[in-house]
Amino acid sequence: MYRTILVWTALLFAIKCAAIDINYSVSTIPDSLKANAKMVVRDYSQTLEIKSAGLAIETISYVYTILNENGYEYAQLSIPYSQKLNRVHSIRGAVYDAKGEKIENLTQDKVYDVSAISGFSLYEDHRKKIFTPKNRTFPFTVEYSYVFEYNGIIGLPEWWAMDEYNISVQKSTFTMIAPQTLSFRYREKSLPPNALFMKLEKGIETYRWEVKDRSAILEQPYSGTFTDFTPVVLTAPNEIEIEGYRGKLENWTDFGKWVASLIEGRNLLPMETQLLIREKTKNCKNDYEKAKVVYEYMQQKTRYVNITIGIGGWQPIPAETIDRLGYGDC
Repeated sequence: MYRTILVWTALLFAIKCAAIDINYSVSTIPDSLKANAKMVVRDYSQTLEIKSAGLAIETISYVYTILNENGYEYAQLSIPYSQKLNRVHSIRGAVYDAKGEKIENLTQDKVYDVSAISGFSLYEDHRKKIFTPKNRTFPFTVEYSYVFEYNGIIGLPEWWAMDEYNISVQKSTFTMIAPQTLSFRYREKSLPPNALFMKLEKGIETYRWEVKDRSAILEQPYSGTFTDFTPVVLTAPNEIEIEGYRGKLENWTDFGKWVASLIEGRNLLPMETQLLIREKTKNCKNDYEKAKVVYEYMQQKTRYVNITIGIGGWQPIPAETIDRLGYGDC
């Protein structure tokens, strides 16, 4: 019931955010924002509300105007997710021509759900939801919104007011909402003065960053790394929880304790295997020779595979299982 309420609350919020009061006509964009630009961020809103150490709801809505072929990649909606640790809800969208007239609606049958498994893995639960507009007549505008549910938290999202060179920004906002008992850390880079608004009400902290009217930066030879001077907010939780494993992330010592809890009890080998290793190393003269014997034994018996399901990207399978099956993961 609690999860259902969260989803419906997020859905209503997403619908509200989707109704952005924008004149979609390209003619309303100031010339200063069109100069050197392949795409204009008309309005971008990213809001993350932390509900508990292991649950957060993120709502994203945006309007992009694609000025030419070079910016076409931003017309496609692509939402990565994993089947176990996060979900995507309430995907909405539309496409508008240069005059601001709607020419296509995003319907669920146009959203493809595809595998996003990396080439080196045997299996992952990583996937993507993708929508690609039919229109290829420039300029045109896309409007998207969706809700992202985190079912397990070890990191928090970043906010890049400008993604790369040759992109201008009319308005971009980032909001973090969390109980005081679940405070988080943040780091700002290259933000204008007074970009941050903070509020504390009834034990709930709200942080809101905003950037407006940023002209595109022309990419030139030897321009340098764009991330060195673009407005960025990096965030990190102080408390984390994934699949029942809860810990703190205020410093490296706390993080190390959490990682140790993931492998606790998973390094135990059957007595039969322990006796076998002792027999193989009993005549070794030093630790170097012992390591060589054990290493060669493992080379002949065990293979590595990458299996990433839920917390599996962080937690290796038990040593007993590796010994029995002859393969292990990270």
